[in-house]
Amino acid sequence: MHKALLALLTGCALMWSLVILQPAAGSASAIRSDAADVGVKLFVFNCGDLLFPSVQNFGVGDNETTVRDLVVPCYVIEHPKGTLLWDGGLPSAVADIPGWQRNPESGTQFRLQRTLQDQLLGMDLGFDLSSIDLAAFSHIHYDHVVVANELSNATWLVQRGDYDAVVNDAAVPGY
Repeated sequence: MHKALLALLTGCALMWSLVILQPAAGSASAIRSDAADVGVKLFVFNCGDLLFPSVQNFGVGDNETTVRDLVVPCYVIEHPKGTLLWDGGLPSAVADIPGWQRNPESGTQFRLQRTLQDQLLGMDLGFDLSSIDLAAFSHIHYDHVVVANELSNATWLVQRGDYDAVVNDAAVPGY
């Protein structure tokens, strides 16, 4: 899927079943047409941390690894034709709560030390969440998509199955 989104962004001919949702009327254009050809840049951000009591839901036995903590990465690809957010991380509101938070049902702990918006502004890249053109998510778990609510001008690139689950209020498989 990563290659498909990069291909779409770079103009390569590759066919995938994607639904494209346009931004609301009156918002900025979804694709910049006036960008100079300066190449592609990839930015990687820490958009949260997860601490699992067990890794069995990932198909790994608890006795096979001692790893229980995972980084929630998110990526911004800056391209002359637009800026793509790939995965958005934990909800920004989590950053307002110090330390680790615990999901009482799963026992999973999570934290967000800096919001994606804060990281973007702190790096002075010339864009922020309001100027992201395209957004795509590897899947629709909360730790990947919730920041979508903060994207005011982005076009959502979505796989048909995820789109159907969202619009039909279907259950999203958990970890």
